[in-house]
Amino acid sequence: MPNSPIRRMLINDVGPRIEPEAIKRLGSYVGQPFTFASRSDTLNRLNEICASFGEHTAQEWEIYNGPMLIQKEGKWIMHYDPDISVPFASVNPIMAKAGEMAMWHAFKQIHIPMLIVRGGNSDLLSAATVAEMCKVNPYARSIEIPNVGHAPAFVKQEQVALAKEFFS
Repeated sequence: MPNSPIRRMLINDVGPRIEPEAIKRLGSYVGQPFTFASRSDTLNRLNEICASFGEHTAQEWEIYNGPMLIQKEGKWIMHYDPDISVPFASVNPIMAKAGEMAMWHAFKQIHIPMLIVRGGNSDLLSAATVAEMCKVNPYARSIEIPNVGHAPAFVKQEQVALAKEFFS
């Protein structure tokens, strides 16, 4: 948009085209009831769900997933709106294609430096989609993080350094 204060954009493992398999995977747990008696059990389960984000130490998992947990009525739950799953359930192939076309159109209108970060094992953002994103928008460049799926967590020092370098 004209006069936007955004000067640079880091896009973390997402793009105008989302792979259907990833939508199915996300839909299998996003918005599902998630309650445990202990914080450690809750954190362990969330870490299992996020395993594709890469290998992390216990401290890195705590930094990444710890803030997502709250205690409510004596149980530990995820602190997010469970209705986030509603769009997953309501998408049909026609809506998905129309949404993708709109996203490609919007993506082409971004005229600031963009760094597309893709997890090398991502099931959500394909390497082909990243290549197309860089082809259709000269402001975009990409980097792939090896041994990570969807999505790089940006708690590892090398990933944080990558973001700092891009934004400096």
